[in-house]
Amino acid sequence: MKNLKEFIKIRDTHDTYKGIRGRAMVGIPMLKIGDEVIIGLSEEKLLEIVEKYKEVE
Repeated sequence: MKNLKEFIKIRDTHDTYKGIRGRAMVGIPMLKIGDEVIIGLSEEKLLEIVEKYKEVE
């Protein structure tokens, strides 16, 4: 529940989600890694993140 509350707070305040506020829509998913919040995930960006963290393991 903590993660959902955190997402809703970001969704309700971040400019990226301005277009969906007040329209009974959930919004585009985001990814949070540590303190980093990544919004607007394209397939290319997601693959880049997977490769980056694959190297860390």
